[in-house]
Amino acid sequence: MKMSIALAVAAFALVGASSARADLTFTDPTVTDLGGGMFLYGGSFINNTTSDITATGFSLTGFNGVTATSIEGDLTFTDLPLLFAPGQSFGTNDWFEVTVPSGFTGPIVGLFTLNSDTGVVGSISVGPAVPEPGAMALMAGTFVSGGLLMMRRRRK
Repeated sequence: MKMSIALAVAAFALVGASSARADLTFTDPTVTDLGGGMFLYGGSFINNTTSDITATGFSLTGFNGVTATSIEGDLTFTDLPLLFAPGQSFGTNDWFEVTVPSGFTGPIVGLFTLNSDTGVVGSISVGPAVPEPGAMALMAGTFVSGGLLMMRRRRK
């Protein structure tokens, strides 16, 4: 069970708005352990544009090995379409729930999207954290520098 909690929290570490059209920005990510391998994912969507955005649907994709379902919370999907006025925020809402089966060892990876007639207007991606190339180069440089410093001290 502790492994499931760690996987859910680690997967949510890299949650963010990542869509071709970043009309709605996802902020304030939350993950709640409901027990029994069930995790509730939530947060806020904010319209940072200067025009109205209408979400007409949603989808959950890519959650292989786990079960993902939408949540009927403060903002229900039966109320579609949802109108996001400029600067308006819908949060903090519970957007979807993931059930992790007993013995699951892989990372939780998936995508929740809010859609409009013209495409994706906002999304929440869940997956393992992947370091940026600059961070990896900095880390590699630190290790090389430390190794060279240790070699120099040994020679003296």
